[in-house]
Amino acid sequence: EARHASVRKWTKNVDLFAKDFVLIPIHEALHWSLVIIAHPGGGARPAGSQAGVSAGSEGSDGEEGGAPESVGGSGGGGGDLAQPLLLHLDSMEGGHNAGEIFCALRWYLQLEWERSGGVPGTVAAAARAAGAAPDFTVRSGPGQHATALRLTALPKQENHYDCGLFLLSFAEFFCHAAPVTLLADVVAGLNIPGRAKQAQETLKTFLSNPEHEGFLSRRWFCPANAGLLREHLKHLIYNQMLQSNLEALGQGPIGDDGGGKRGGGGGSGMAAAAEGAAETAGRSSLLELQRRVAEFDTTPHEPYVRYLPPREYAAFRAAIDERLAE
Repeated sequence: EARHASVRKWTKNVDLFAKDFVLIPIHEALHWSLVIIAHPGGGARPAGSQAGVSAGSEGSDGEEGGAPESVGGSGGGGGDLAQPLLLHLDSMEGGHNAGEIFCALRWYLQLEWERSGGVPGTVAAAARAAGAAPDFTVRSGPGQHATALRLTALPKQENHYDCGLFLLSFAEFFCHAAPVTLLADVVAGLNIPGRAKQAQETLKTFLSNPEHEGFLSRRWFCPANAGLLREHLKHLIYNQMLQSNLEALGQGPIGDDGGGKRGGGGGSGMAAAAEGAAETAGRSSLLELQRRVAEFDTTPHEPYVRYLPPREYAAFRAAIDERLAE
């Protein structure tokens, strides 16, 4: 409760349980991973009722992996297509302990539900008025309200420093695919070799942008594409810095002869010299920014050379599959 109190203001004006998906970056021990909470407020039911997944994926050792031991109907929860589901996406083998992360998030969701239930107009308040009292802290069995899965068949980093880039790629590719819903029993199939292909086909029907092949699997995107995101982000930052500085100067691109707003006359010789030096240094910095932006812009926009955002990467993969089918 003390830890929740330190962050409860983050959602003061946000109804967390009204969201379809909540993405939570996790940082621990110099490593990043991602948790996606699907339909956090879905399937609220009276206390004592049972969710569709009767035995969760959280193993006895606290490390969630594989798939639920037994799964309910195709709706993942007695016909309700919006059961709460916690997914852990980690790009490094042996990375974060999913069990510890899920335990902390279950308690956070429970305490947040109790807080939100006292706020009129929220999902939790409406559920409370209807007599629903979900328990996010129950890991499995009767009363379980949210299933937790650690996805194992994902694109993996090939070094020890690209974890943040993979987190951002997971988030961007997930948001672009824009699933309408995620069902626990279908997603669990991704971790089971004999069910992975069928799970992929079913998941594809849930996507707003179904051109994504390999959604939430190793074929989602290649590790090299995630690695190239570093240069892509640097370019975005340099370009924004350049544009902001040019707008502040009220001019277009700067040439070697300078330009831009110059200070008026007056002041001591030392002050004028300092102003001139600062102006020269500023012009030099802008020229360097221009050079870096132009250098990136001339780089061929091709796979394995520059980062491909989700739509472009999907087109690249489709072209490859088409050639292989010929």
